[in-house]
Formats: sequence, structure tokens, C-alpha cells
Amino acid sequence: MPVLGLDTAGSLGSVALISRGRVLSQVHDQGNSSHSAAILGSVERVLAEGRLRASDLTAIAVTSGPGAFTGLRVGMATAKGIALSLGIPLAGISTLRALAEALATDAAAPVGTCICGLLRAGRGQVYRGIFVVISRREARHVVAAEGDESLREARAALHGVAAGALVGGEGADRHNGLVLAHLPPDARFSTRVPPLAPSLALIAEEMEAAGDLHGRAVAPNYVRESEHRVPRER
Repeated sequence: MPVLGLDTAGSLGSVALISRGRVLSQVHDQGNSSHSAAILGSVERVLAEGRLRASDLTAIAVTSGPGAFTGLRVGMATAKGIALSLGIPLAGISTLRALAEALATDAAAPVGTCICGLLRAGRGQVYRGIFVVISRREARHVVAAEGDESLREARAALHGVAAGALVGGEGADRHNGLVLAHLPPDARFSTRVPPLAPSLALIAEEMEAAGDLHGRAVAPNYVRESEHRVPRER
């Protein structure tokens, strides 16, 4: 059951191909300002490296937000177009959930570890999600949300985060000085910003196996209104 994962929510875009819990191929681009110019080429590349055709895919997963508004729209439009043309289901996965699973997997975090994922939101703010590791598998650490995803000032991003948490993501990297200054006791700061496409595809593969993909509506979750509707500070 090959599944394709697409992430264009942040500056690190990625595409991954997985099957039966194993990553077959993946590509990512650091700091690409135009995901739209690279994403289809990346899809073709991972399929070629995985020795599969688009018609072999059984599902597609895409980051549904939060994240950069234009990036989310590019990813959604591309994923929907591919899924529609192939007649296969599409999964919209929280960017913060995918980040939390990627961070936990990278760090081999034990079950019960608190994961605090931070994404860049601009204007000195970050999107924050708190998760806890509930199980560990060979290629994936599974997490569950602890509360709602939120938009916060970077200087207050770690308020209420549990001791011993693992903290990371593009938001943590962008505001590392503030984050490091406010780490909870015994917390760990991840210096690596992981690509999210593998986590997306692994989550979607499990959903597909459980029959949870068909008939699901996929829409972006901006957490806040898009830029053209948010009044600028004067």
C-alpha cells in the first residue's frame, strides 16, 4: 500500500514515499521560496527512486496546517489534484502532529515523553502543539495531542510545558534564543528540523489500513485568519 506524503507548510518542503511502514524514498528542499516550482518534480523523483508509478499509490497525505498560508494552499492543491486524478483517498494531517512524531522518532523518545512542536508564524509568534508519545514502532513514534494547537508569542511559547519535554521545529529554530532561555527543567532542545513528509505518509498509511480515509473532507487549518484578513499593527 504505497502512500505519498507532501509537506509545503514551512520553509523545509518535503515529499516521501512509504510502504508497509518503511520509507522507500524521500526528498526535501531547504529554504525554497517557491514550493510550487519544485513539488511536482519532487513527486516524480521519489516515485522513480522508489521504482513505482503514480498509479501504484493507494493514498496521499498532506500537511493541513498550521503553516505558511501560500505553502499550505500549494500543497493542498497539488495533493488534491493527484488524488482526484488517481481516484485515491487524501488525508489532511496536522503539521504540528507530523512534527511531533518526527521529533519523537528522531530522538527515540520514550513512551510518556512530552513533545512541544513549534512552527514559525511570523511577527514574533509561533504555532504551538503539545503532544505525548503513546507508543513506539520501528519507523514511527505515535503521539496524542495534549490540548489545542495555538498561536503564541515566541517569548511565551513554553509557558505551561512539562518538565523533561522535547522541544523543536522551525519555530524553535527561528527563536532559539528565547526558547533556550525558557526551557522547562530537564527539557531537551532539538537542533535538527526534521522533514515532515515521512511522518505524514506513515500516519496516513495507518489510517488507510483502519479504513479511516474514505469520505474524509480535507481543508486547511490556519489556526488564525489568512494574512490579507488580519489587520496589520501600526
